[in-house]
Amino acid sequence: EYDERNVIQEKIDEIIVVGQGVKTIDRQDVIEEIPFETIYRYDENLLEGTEYVEQLGQEGIVEITTYYEYINGNLVNEYDERNVIQE
Repeated sequence: EYDERNVIQEKIDEIIVVGQGVKTIDRQDVIEEIPFETIYRYDENLLEGTEYVEQLGQEGIVEITTYYEYINGNLVNEYDERNVIQE
């Protein structure tokens, strides 16, 4: 016998979607540069106006793959995967 005072967790109905459409996935690959930052650190042992490069900056490279999911020609989902090639 159902008694709402004894309910620990409410029921969750199951929903089943029956597909009849055509699913396609397109993919786009892009390579982008990751710009480096210049960080200034102050050293009171250096003369005023003097600076030196402690470490050279270098651009990184990331590959971005974007996936586009379509059902019956309508875009239903889009997501990216990122892969850092060079830091």
